[in-house]
Amino acid sequence: MKEKTTRCGLWALFVNMLYLSTFTFGGGYVILGMMKDRFVTRYGWLTQDELFDITALAQSVPGPIAVNGAFLLGKHLCGAKGAMAATAGAVLPPLIILSALATAYRAVCENRYVAAAMRGMAVTVSASVVSVAYDLMKQLKKSRRYFLAYAMTAVAFCLSAFTGLNVAFVILGSALLGFLVGALEGRQKK
Repeated sequence: MKEKTTRCGLWALFVNMLYLSTFTFGGGYVILGMMKDRFVTRYGWLTQDELFDITALAQSVPGPIAVNGAFLLGKHLCGAKGAMAATAGAVLPPLIILSALATAYRAVCENRYVAAAMRGMAVTVSASVVSVAYDLMKQLKKSRRYFLAYAMTAVAFCLSAFTGLNVAFVILGSALLGFLVGALEGRQKK
């Protein structure tokens, strides 16, 4: 159900990010999928292309992808104050939850029910990450260079999974290759 609105306010942005951060387990890629459902599909505050641009930028800079994504989303929607509101909403729930868990760490880590719940959540998190990756790959089909993007994805996966190469080098190499392809295309258009 789409609740199309013009743009968000700071409070709405904070509350939505607080909600997403509170009920999303599994890291940044999962929350990015939830952001798509909420901000693109439900509210229409962003287009899918805008969210994919935010996602690309969020994973390109150091730091947690969920926090980077929240910051960039807030900045895009409501400027600097929006960046602060969205980031606060994204950071507050994990801060509170981790602070509470840290006080009872021994009881929680040795509890077999908690361990079983964590194993169950790992399956859900994996499915959510695959879903986000699938959405990103579907979006690439609209690009003229989708074959290159698919090939780069496959090579990056193989390098990360099978060679033990540091992921930072894989990301830097992919960024460099993307930059070179863009520069070559720019030259050809002139």
